[in-house]
Amino acid sequence: MEFEHVLATEGSGGLIISWHKDSFRKITFTVGQRWICVCGEFLREQFQCAICLVDAPNDQGDRLQVWNQLRSLRASINLPLLLLGDFNEVFDFSEKRGVVHNTASMRDIKELVQDLQLIDLEIDIQYTWMRKNSTSRIDRILVDKEVVLLFPKTKAYSRERAFSDHFPIVMASGLLV
Repeated sequence: MEFEHVLATEGSGGLIISWHKDSFRKITFTVGQRWICVCGEFLREQFQCAICLVDAPNDQGDRLQVWNQLRSLRASINLPLLLLGDFNEVFDFSEKRGVVHNTASMRDIKELVQDLQLIDLEIDIQYTWMRKNSTSRIDRILVDKEVVLLFPKTKAYSRERAFSDHFPIVMASGLLV
């Protein structure tokens, strides 16, 4: 196994990405504010891509900074992108219990996905985060359409929650298992 990581600051934002070195070869690695990105190649498939993990901040202004960094990252790499993690925002009010209207912050994340030209993979559960009576779908797997075209059986599904208030989300296909 190989890995890259970012340490948490003030109890949040720590990330680790790991891979089996016989399956994936890292070419470059980039770190931003609350995200980490590894560009590399899946060896069996001979498929180069950028895999980025996100742990977005709770504050809308701070999230906008992260969104802008991800836009800059996208402009600087010429590879299919897989963007996954905790985005700390929903796309619309139907993804958060108790909310009855859309907000500017919801518009911001939808604009990010449009700007990056990514597809939001469906997940087999309505909500990916739960704490007491609060629920929402803040965890996502966003992929380039090239990923879906090359690997049409790509899907996302949840696992049982153990210690976290987030459900683990898994992406499965011929590319990632």
